[in-house]
Amino acid sequence: MKELPKYEVNPSGFLRYGFHPRLQEIKLLPDEYKDNDVYFFGLLTEDRRNVLRTIQEKGLKILLHDYDNPTLSFVRNSYIDRSKIILNLAQSTGFRHMSGIRIIYLATNHCYGLCESVDIDDGDYLKFSDVANPNEIAERCLEVIETKAYLNLAEKYHEMIKKFPMKNYLEELLDKTFGSG
Repeated sequence: MKELPKYEVNPSGFLRYGFHPRLQEIKLLPDEYKDNDVYFFGLLTEDRRNVLRTIQEKGLKILLHDYDNPTLSFVRNSYIDRSKIILNLAQSTGFRHMSGIRIIYLATNHCYGLCESVDIDDGDYLKFSDVANPNEIAERCLEVIETKAYLNLAEKYHEMIKKFPMKNYLEELLDKTFGSG
């Protein structure tokens, strides 16, 4: 939302994302079947390449889906399910926000998301994900894999997001926009 005026967009309301049981669509593989360390999908900018290169230099296995080569959602979800960590990285130094829907989707589906630390948190979504500075992401990946902390953190964020149902946000926005009765 804070970025929008920069593009001469003045929103009248903001529909927040929240938990909805129908968004739970990723089959949960037992940990022993997770054959990938880190998964990233999105536009592959230079900033993102640098973070991914550092992770790879630590010896971690990365699955990558660049948006230049689109994938079907069921394939993406299969890669998410096979991975211990799903990265959420800022697009570039000039575009410093996180995808709120990605954070909510991962938390809803019991998946461990690791976000790059950013100054803009429209919607207050970062609390549903682990966060690290760009120069510390590779070390954080190693740490959560070595200790298997990603398992407990995924459950922690899932339990947190369940307390924020999406239907309440829609009702709130409709009441603000059209009055409550």
